[in-house]
Amino acid sequence: MRAIVSVTCGVARGRGCEECPDFPLPQIRSALGDITRRTMCASAGVRRESKSGMKRRPFESNGNFIKATTANRVREAGAFVVPTNITFAVVARDGARYGMSAESLEKVSFVLDAGLSALETLQSAGVTMGYGSDLLGQMHRHQSEEFLLRGRVLKPRDVIRSATVDAARVLNMEGLIGTIAPGAHADLIAVYGNPLKDLAILSDPARLRKIIKGG
Repeated sequence: MRAIVSVTCGVARGRGCEECPDFPLPQIRSALGDITRRTMCASAGVRRESKSGMKRRPFESNGNFIKATTANRVREAGAFVVPTNITFAVVARDGARYGMSAESLEKVSFVLDAGLSALETLQSAGVTMGYGSDLLGQMHRHQSEEFLLRGRVLKPRDVIRSATVDAARVLNMEGLIGTIAPGAHADLIAVYGNPLKDLAILSDPARLRKIIKGG
């Protein structure tokens, strides 16, 4: 079970509050104390997490506005970041159809640009990144397009690692998922082509030849 502590506001709010804290540090400490007692994991803003005294290995979702100093702290803490850039790309493109305000749409585009830059910051700091999409409902079909967005900044092998080996680390399931090895879950895909040379293969259903679930 995983508990989530939202430390900064989401894109649904207007511009100007990108780094506004949702909770003061005493409340975060209280929440994390309860989480620890219940033996759950927590996700929160890393800078404030480190000040709150959290003992478990956390991960931060999105990390769009992360700075180099904070990225270094993330690495030193053994924490992870799970960027979800495709969420902002799809919402920027289709959000109006789902009733999002013009102000929110403007903010989404701004956040997406920051998120792509953050990939370079995280990579340079040596932070482990998982693969996420955070898409809901009808937008879920676009989740694999995150490969293409990350490919603008990162090498294909690093993007693929984020969805396999590094994703297993984020979920504390190393050796069980994200790898082909004795004793691991046999969850595999077969694609036509070499995604190490062309990440678009992983976002094209026509190139997906076989899905193997549990062997």
